[in-house]
Amino acid sequence: MAKKIVTNESFFELFDEFIKKSANGKRLKSNGAKFKDTTFSNYTNTLRLLKDFCVEKKFTIQLFIVTRLTKRELSAASNYWKDFYKKFTSYLYDDLNYIDNYVGTVLKDIKVFMSFLVKEKNLAIGDFHRRFYVSKENSQFVVLSPEQLGYLIHNASFEESLTDKLKEAKDIFVFGCTVGLRFSDLMSLTPSNIVIEGNHRFLELRTMKTDTPVRILLPEYACHIVFKYFSLKNKLLLPKRSKSRLNLELKKICFLAGFNQTLIKTRRRRGIPFVIYKDKKKKLHYTFSDHVTSHTMRRTGITTLLRLGVPEQIVRQFSGHSPGSKEFYRYISIAQSYMNIELQKAYDTIDSIGKTQKKAVYFNPID
Repeated sequence: MAKKIVTNESFFELFDEFIKKSANGKRLKSNGAKFKDTTFSNYTNTLRLLKDFCVEKKFTIQLFIVTRLTKRELSAASNYWKDFYKKFTSYLYDDLNYIDNYVGTVLKDIKVFMSFLVKEKNLAIGDFHRRFYVSKENSQFVVLSPEQLGYLIHNASFEESLTDKLKEAKDIFVFGCTVGLRFSDLMSLTPSNIVIEGNHRFLELRTMKTDTPVRILLPEYACHIVFKYFSLKNKLLLPKRSKSRLNLELKKICFLAGFNQTLIKTRRRRGIPFVIYKDKKKKLHYTFSDHVTSHTMRRTGITTLLRLGVPEQIVRQFSGHSPGSKEFYRYISIAQSYMNIELQKAYDTIDSIGKTQKKAVYFNPID
């Protein structure tokens, strides 16, 4: 068997070092930025899962110095990591009942850690980890149609039916659906982010995630929202909300607005889709309003512009996406699905007109 360099205890110590360096800034992103707290939380949870797996399945994690291995030992090391991958993913799927997205996140963390050992610890442990298949699933998300957004903006009677707190949440939602910012950027806006040039008002900032400069022309209704809460005494531009609280309020607002069409919720496990019920016993499906979250604001802002024909390069600049962003193509796909519906309506109209003209020609004599 191939020569070991570390086993469970040392492996976990290295993982702890990896987490600490990511947390204290000694390990940075490729662009030099620090990692978010959620990243440390994910790493910590992955380490916990690895420890639990080793205990419950009596598995010992081993790393090998590939430069010292014979051809036979190298083959044995390769088979060892294939066995680890098979048993660990089986543990995540079968014992813990995790779905593809979460399993993929855990495996991605392990791959990042192994790359850290190679690139930053200079351990010649090979590239076995590159063969770990990371499951990917495009999670379901919803966007408001222009008609739904217009209803929230202009329906005065609906506005009056809401409590003061829900009115604030609706204003945050409408503003967010207009400017398309991430939640963290939206909740960090201050009056200094508003720039006035003539009769126009712009929102200017650098995004937190990508450090991208963004300049957004504000429509009149968005300006009204800003003025409603604007005060030199206010440190923030909009009412303060936690993400969890806002999510609950947005679901309630959309429910009260009547955005309650059934929207079946599905997830994937080992690539196989399965339905998740709101009430499993009653086989009650989720509705549109159940799917609405703070993420819906950004998705709606971007998709609405694309759907209404704003050129892609302008929307990219508006949203702060890089030219090669894979995430952005999902918005294009969603926008295309809406446009397809409108195109079908147009084709149906053309078809009906054609049929009418055909009958008219048939019943009208030429002479």
